[in-house]
Amino acid sequence: HGGEGELSAAYAAEMQKLPNVRYISFDFHRVCGSSNFENLEILYEQISEDFEKQGYFLIDVGGKILEEQKGIIRSNCIDCLDRTNVTQSFLAQKSLDHQLRQIGVLTSSECISMFDEDYRKFRTLWAEQGDDISLEYAGTHALKGDLVRYGRQTLAGAIKDGMSALSRYYLNNFHDGIRQDAIDLVSGHYTVNRNGLSPFQLNGFDSLSGMVGCCRLCSFIWKM
Repeated sequence: HGGEGELSAAYAAEMQKLPNVRYISFDFHRVCGSSNFENLEILYEQISEDFEKQGYFLIDVGGKILEEQKGIIRSNCIDCLDRTNVTQSFLAQKSLDHQLRQIGVLTSSECISMFDEDYRKFRTLWAEQGDDISLEYAGTHALKGDLVRYGRQTLAGAIKDGMSALSRYYLNNFHDGIRQDAIDLVSGHYTVNRNGLSPFQLNGFDSLSGMVGCCRLCSFIWKM
């Protein structure tokens, strides 16, 4: 719907032009809502055959390559952030189960979620990764972090998500301009004009010049 629907449709149309790429549209909000993380099994049913065919890289202790990965599965929501991390953590768990079964750590009937301490570490790893990426990209912790960390939405998590959403709105409208300018510069979307003002000057920052300017810019990007 709205801008997200238009972007999704345009993205899907471009994906159809690529060879050896299978594109699947999945309405996360409709299927999973705010707490039904387990409904991602519906998505997995659609991609399970491709998921198993792509394999993963496996090498023995002697250095012999036993298996090579033949593809990748990429998931992203419109902002490549919160829903993306929830979905990626789900797929990572599926992949880990496959790998541990193949090397004999798990039996064919076991999965990582049956081992509380190991599963807790796995979920914490993905939740903290989501928070780190979100802090760098949006300035707040990831939304829906409870789904990754606990497999369900908690009251404290819902309150935290609400506060983070408000913080993102404020940051996006009043503080993210310079962040976007830096990203545009590094990614090549901003063309430097020797005779024009830089985005930094337009935002009230000193002119960046020479090595000092480079150091300032690198320092700013590192802290993003």
